[in-house]
Amino acid sequence: MFTIKVESIPVKIISSVQIRVVSVELYSSAKVEVSLLDAAGKMIERKSLLITGAEYQGWNEDSYLEALVLTKLNLTKYCEVPEGTAETGG
Repeated sequence: MFTIKVESIPVKIISSVQIRVVSVELYSSAKVEVSLLDAAGKMIERKSLLITGAEYQGWNEDSYLEALVLTKLNLTKYCEVPEGTAETGG
């Protein structure tokens, strides 16, 4: 064990995510690029994911890919309730 000088590390908050399909190998896999952005739209980090096997076979619409990417990156989508509308209980 050793001692280090304490430094302040700025915290970066992810405000939005962009997902781009880079390539698809039919019946096999898809490579996607995920950009993590701050509130100003500046990139914090870019990640590449390879979707294969059962995950690839399950991809039948965009919302599936979105949910899969968020799960893989341990992120949660935040849905705002528009102003002037009330949430209703079910």
